[in-house]
Amino acid sequence: MPKTITQKPSPLLLVVILWFLCPMAFGQGGTGKEATPTPSPTPRKTTPAKGNNPQRPTGPGKPASNEIAFWESIKDSTDPEDFKAYLQQYPNGTFVTLARNRLKKLEAEGPKPASTPAPSPGKSGINSSQNSNPGTVVRNKIGMELVWIPPGVYIMGSTNGRLDEKPLHPVAINYSFLMGKYEVTQAQWQQLMGTTVRDQRDKSNRTFWVRGEGGTNPMQYVNWNEAQQFIQKLNEMNDGYVYRLPTEEEWEYACRAGTTGDYAGVRDEMAWFADNAGDQPVDANKIWNDDRNNYGQRLVNNGNRTHPVGMKKTNAFGLYDMHGNVSEWCQDWYHDSYNAAPTDGSAWVNGGGMYRVARGGSWFNAAMDVRSSDRFSFKPDTRMNTLGFRVVATVRSGSGTKLGGEPLETASSSTLPTTNSSPGTSPKSGAPAGLPKIMRNRSGIDFVWIPSGNFTMGSPSGNANERPTHQVTLNYSFYIGKYEVTQAQWQAVMANNPSDFKDCGNCPVDSVSWEDAQSFMRKLNQMNDGYTYRLPTEAEWEYASRAGTTADVPVDNIEMAWYSENSGGKTHPAGQRRPNAWGLSDIHGNVWEWCEDWYHETYDGAPTDGKPWLTGGEQKFRVLRGGSWSYGLPSVRSANRGHATPGYHPNFYGFRVVAVARTQ
Repeated sequence: MPKTITQKPSPLLLVVILWFLCPMAFGQGGTGKEATPTPSPTPRKTTPAKGNNPQRPTGPGKPASNEIAFWESIKDSTDPEDFKAYLQQYPNGTFVTLARNRLKKLEAEGPKPASTPAPSPGKSGINSSQNSNPGTVVRNKIGMELVWIPPGVYIMGSTNGRLDEKPLHPVAINYSFLMGKYEVTQAQWQQLMGTTVRDQRDKSNRTFWVRGEGGTNPMQYVNWNEAQQFIQKLNEMNDGYVYRLPTEEEWEYACRAGTTGDYAGVRDEMAWFADNAGDQPVDANKIWNDDRNNYGQRLVNNGNRTHPVGMKKTNAFGLYDMHGNVSEWCQDWYHDSYNAAPTDGSAWVNGGGMYRVARGGSWFNAAMDVRSSDRFSFKPDTRMNTLGFRVVATVRSGSGTKLGGEPLETASSSTLPTTNSSPGTSPKSGAPAGLPKIMRNRSGIDFVWIPSGNFTMGSPSGNANERPTHQVTLNYSFYIGKYEVTQAQWQAVMANNPSDFKDCGNCPVDSVSWEDAQSFMRKLNQMNDGYTYRLPTEAEWEYASRAGTTADVPVDNIEMAWYSENSGGKTHPAGQRRPNAWGLSDIHGNVWEWCEDWYHETYDGAPTDGKPWLTGGEQKFRVLRGGSWSYGLPSVRSANRGHATPGYHPNFYGFRVVAVARTQ
């Protein structure tokens, strides 16, 4: 079975192996499209027969504390493997009779359907916190989202895994922490470190492949030492948190999220791995068994690669891509068994050898390698297109920061809901039951739920084309892009980047015409995910921009808008300015945003129901809203209107997307 390079080979030996196994890997060029050395598969560690793992002794009389913790963590389980593990670990233990009876009953009942259970205090020891709730998400100063992870107890390792996953042992994490909701993305890396994924690739060999390129794809070609440099940059923000890599025990605890099986849910719905990360489904195990010398090249030929973060389902803690996409560095030194491992969540930094731990598996690995308990080991200076990382944050002592901070959202899902919202919801109410406030679609675009309501459109003190002011009633709710469409999102959908301000995947796409935006919408609608995507109408745009306010100029314009006086003559990454009351970022400034409507010189005869104005007028210009980095403060007012021919595409034009449920 395939696995990326592990434990002992020297760098020279790896080069020799790659030369013979993947001769195409060392071709000419450096454009990022040539063949590059994918991680060379090596024989897997032999899976031991059951019963061969070392047993932890238990004395007569009272059970040992480890045995008690183990039993408490599984006693209410419905998984027979938990009780098999106990009997294997403690064959003469205090609870042997109970374990045998429970095992007999569960085996008589037969297997249960696979599911993704929510954490249960009775099963995993997960406790609630007075500060936050599981699933609370916060956003830091550079736009990284972190999920609150509660304290708890779990069993680390696997009875049916490899030797280095044994012996099983209880781990008690008596503290909560924040963990990256996603793997660190290429855009986040570039924003902080100033290098692109290709720059990182070139540090190893510019003939190597970048396997999945885009601002929302996970960063790759980052070694352990460079991950530490990124974390040092984060800590220099002094935002009340200490950032670091997760310990290996924290990583497995967060990955399992209360589960005890090999995966934290349905594997194919949660993981990008060798079988599903390419252009066509493959059987990686069969390729390995039948043609292992060409395993890596066959995956490359199939287009196997990383994918934008957040496209698969989350685990029960709300973490994406814990299984697959890229393997993730941990803080610990690697040890070839868990004998004498810490049991309190701390990093194992004494003993061991010359390798650091990585977890989760990647687009290159077979199913067994993306299990919750599977382990990888690499030298700290290893860069590969299968290696990335995510971060952990804990409260800085004396900072006064509350763990959990200001929540970004309290509900999340991997796809947009398919239930229509109530038309009677007022602007000040939350989303109806079953409709999350913030959603992400298959292309990685985040949407904010906008409630139905009414507002006064226009301004009595603005330009002539902003009058007459008039009441508009939107008797429906809708989703609108939380951010302007980014360069990375555009490239993922359209396979090009028209922007003038390139090399900033998280910046809004610029130099886009109205006609270009329509082409993007057609591509989105071809996903057939239950939603119709379109540009906002002009009335919807102003309603969403105002978010219940009536002022002509945003009160916090310095903190909300990129305009000519503070932009430095360029666009900026999405989400760096303060959002409006409904959570929309850059609705003022950064780039002008196309609307669906034809432009009219006044509002005489304008629709009052939120629909686009597609009749009358010259029908020569389309509407633009929001101002941009190159315009002054008056242009970023909620009521201000711009217009241009549909084919015009200067470097200060962009757009955001609206999503509405399809009726059939």
